[in-house]
Amino acid sequence: MDLAHSTPDEKSQEFKNIIWGIMEEAGKPNISDFFPILSPLDPQGLYGRMTNHMKKLCEIFDGIIEDRICSRASKVDYEVCNDVLDSLLNNNNIEESTFELSRNEMVHLFL
Repeated sequence: MDLAHSTPDEKSQEFKNIIWGIMEEAGKPNISDFFPILSPLDPQGLYGRMTNHMKKLCEIFDGIIEDRICSRASKVDYEVCNDVLDSLLNNNNIEESTFELSRNEMVHLFL
């Protein structure tokens, strides 16, 4: 799945909007950086908005992983992509593998 190209696909557009939101929030000056005592209060709400963007991004990646696992299980319309996700899923299926990632770890790896 290619999320980088500007196609009319809904997932691509949502991904693009989330990344744009993260960049905007990361670029804003935060008063808590200058006055650390205010950090727990989050006076500008930057932490809350950034957390919201990250949750949405995790949901997108989790959905992509779920779709790939389901398509691999059905084996009817599955097309081998030979990408990082396929490599990680293949490695998790090998019995003698000492390197096994949970789904949550895979999501955070893609962040």
